[in-house]
Amino acid sequence: MKKWILFSLMSVMASSAMADGTITCKGFDADKNKTEDVLVIEADMAILLSASNNEGFLSPRWKNGEVKDYANDLYVVTLDRKASTITTDDLRSGTQKVHTDAKCRYNGEPDEGY
Repeated sequence: MKKWILFSLMSVMASSAMADGTITCKGFDADKNKTEDVLVIEADMAILLSASNNEGFLSPRWKNGEVKDYANDLYVVTLDRKASTITTDDLRSGTQKVHTDAKCRYNGEPDEGY
């Protein structure tokens, strides 16, 4: 019974944490000819939605007090506000994917340019 209560409490806390401060970024994929969600940004991590399993969990990399990009051992994801792009570098294959017309939204608010 104690385990069930603890699990329930942790589930509620986790879902609340995910709802607070979540930014979802989408961009246009020219290969698929459609706009798709690319990245979810939380307070201390990001999730690359095209990656499988836990490979998409990324940590922010900082430069001069700002987030430079998000990365792990497999991927580097860069958001370019001026160009409105999201660039994903796959470090295993050496390929690069660029989503154009990138827009991010905070907690389900209307899309913003950034």
